[in-house]
This record gives sequence, structure tokens and C-alpha cells, in this order.
Amino acid sequence: MDLVGGGGYNAILSQNDRLMGNPVTQADIQDFSQCINNLQLNELAWRGEYYTWSNKQVGTDRIWSRIDRAFGNTSWMMKWGHVQTEYDLPYISDHAPMFLQLADTPKGGPLPFIFFNIWTEHPKFLGMVQEIWRRQVNTNGMQMIWIKLKLLKPRLKDLNIKEYKTMRNNIDQARLELKRIQIQIALQCSEGLVRQERVVLQSLEKWSLIKKEYSKGRNPESLG
Repeated sequence: MDLVGGGGYNAILSQNDRLMGNPVTQADIQDFSQCINNLQLNELAWRGEYYTWSNKQVGTDRIWSRIDRAFGNTSWMMKWGHVQTEYDLPYISDHAPMFLQLADTPKGGPLPFIFFNIWTEHPKFLGMVQEIWRRQVNTNGMQMIWIKLKLLKPRLKDLNIKEYKTMRNNIDQARLELKRIQIQIALQCSEGLVRQERVVLQSLEKWSLIKKEYSKGRNPESLG
């Protein structure tokens, strides 16, 4: 199920989320951080001012905090990960208003990254994932997973370019080869031709399944 939620949480996630006022302690951030990790949520990309709330006091009494955020679960991020939270000026409010504009694709930019299940059947896939997952990163929890997924993304895009973007041409070539073999079989059948036919049929079936898998998502030639 695609889920997204946002608003003013009256809680911060890191020591950088408050400017002025009392120093941020681990106790200030641990409950909210643990909640986000337990729910397996990711913060949406955003633009605008970092601090979204202030007490509107003057001088050194003024406190700034980042307490307004939008989060999505994994399913939502896979479909709408290109959507950004936009923070506007607060004007008379103490909170900066948040805007989310949903669109199937980002305007004027690349399509979002999409994972295709067919990649898991490639002989290089498992080794690629294991290599990334064994890397040491200086964090833990969901942030560690998010970093490793970002490291894995360009490797999968490269795999897609090298192995799958030619699928239309592969299907056309397999069909032509199958036609040639079957014409020869019709003229004079032999075990060698039957074996060739079987190999080409397997190749055609594989690429047809890949095409079907891609048709559930977006055009693989414009994969983000």
C-alpha cells in the first residue's frame, strides 16, 4: 500500500535540526528517530529553507527548528519518489507551509529509478548486491540501508544499459532467426535444426518475458 504523511511533528531528527535555544540531546531525537525507523519511512526530497519553524522572537531569543516533514513508505517512494516537498515563506504563521504536487513523472527531469524484478534473474545480480551490502558505512539502521541502496542504484542502471536496453532488437533478431530455422525444418528436418530451434525459442521466450516485465513499469530506455 502506498502511504505518505507529513506535517508538524514537534520533534527533531538530528542535532542540526535546532538553531539557538537549548542544545540538542540524544533524548530529544531518539524517540522520533526510532519511530521513523520502526515504520520504515523515508523523508521526501525537499526544497526551500531548512528550518521550517521559528518562535518569531527577536535577536538571541529567536529559535529555529526543522519540525515539519513529509515521509513515505517504500511502496510510495518507488512510485512517487520524484515528488518533492516544497517549503514556502511562513508569512504570519510560525510554520513554513508545505506543498506536495503529485505528477506521474518529474517535469523537465529524468524519470525516477524503477526496480524491475527480471534483474534478479541475471547471473551477476546476487554478487552485485552482496558486494555493496558488505561495504562498511559509518551509520546504521534505515540510514545505512538507504545509503547502500543509493550505492547499488548506479550498478543496476549499468546492468540495465548493458543487458536489457537492447531487448527489442534481441526479440526481432530471435524472431528472424526462428523464421529462418523453421523454413529449413519445413524443407528438410534434422536433429541439428531442431536443437537450434529449441535454443532460439528459449531466447525468444526469455526476452518476451523481460519485455512483459518492463511493460508493467516504464520505458526501460528512459529509466532513471
